[in-house]
This record gives sequence, structure tokens and C-alpha cells, in this order.
Amino acid sequence: MRNVCITLLLLGWIGCGLCAADWRPPADGRLTETQVVATIAAMKDFMDASATSNAQPDGALDHASTRFSQILAQHDLEEEEWNWALGQLTEAWAYILWDEQWTQSRNALLEKQKQLTAQIASWRAGATQPKDPADPSLAQAESELAEARIALENGDASMEQAAKDVSAHHVRLLKKHLDAWRKATGMK
Repeated sequence: MRNVCITLLLLGWIGCGLCAADWRPPADGRLTETQVVATIAAMKDFMDASATSNAQPDGALDHASTRFSQILAQHDLEEEEWNWALGQLTEAWAYILWDEQWTQSRNALLEKQKQLTAQIASWRAGATQPKDPADPSLAQAESELAEARIALENGDASMEQAAKDVSAHHVRLLKKHLDAWRKATGMK
């Protein structure tokens, strides 16, 4: 993961130094499917080329810069277009990861909330405290339930805000090509 992040930063740095001044992002700010496919394919090719050239430290940066330009040309991408598209895809990828992690956490919180609610209802119906000292007391269970509700509200609000901050179009496009993105970047 660390190597992938370093490679992404290196690619952005190399690309910024080589940017063509004539390419401009589209007025609507939206990636096209062609750009997504080309960017992912170029990423895969560059990652493959980087793996083989890492064994040759002499002139590695010059070689990487030359190879980077060749790969972009093979995929009909200009450097500035690559930088912009990669930035958009990376932002969409971060949102997708966060959404996946929040979904797992949310499901666990919902299950905990369900269990605590049932436990509290059972205790109240029987008007007794739990007999097992390892079980939380009614007050502890109610406190945990309140914390779970707050965590759910805060997490949902954060995801709602994140959804406003990222392009839903880019997220949909990346999700369509998620397997290829994961293979190209080495991220699971």
C-alpha cells in the first residue's frame, strides 16, 4: 500500500513537471469513460514498468520519466489530462473505500444497537438486573445504546457530506471499472 501511494505521488510529480499547457479539464468537470479506461490502463502499464525498472537504480528517474511519457502516448493521454483524471479517480477511490468501511462499521453498530435494545427490553420486562456479573448493568447498556445511536448519526452525516464533496459521476464510473483499478494500483 505504501509503495502504491509513493508511486501515485511520483506519477503526479513527474506529470506536473511535464504538463502540456494546452489541455484543459472539461467545462462540466466530468471524466469520460474513455478517460477512465485510458487512465487505469496507463496506471497498470506504468506500475508494471516501474516494477521492472526499480531493479536499475542508475538513471531510474530519467527512465521513469521517459517511460511515463511513452505510456501516456500509448493511451492517448496528455500529461495534464492524466494528472487531472488520476486526481478525480483517486478522490472517487477514497470515497469508495470510506463508504465500504462505513458500511461495515454501520452494520456492526446496527447489530450492537439491536442486541442492546433486546437486552434492555428483556431486563425491563423482568424487572431484574442480569445475573452474570460480566453482563453490563441496565445503565451501562442504555449508555452504550445512546453511544451507538450517536455514532450512527455522526457517521451517516459524515458520509452524507462526503457524498456532496465527491463527484457521484466519477464514483459510478470508477465502480464500473473497480476491478481494473484495483489490479492496476495493487489496492484491494
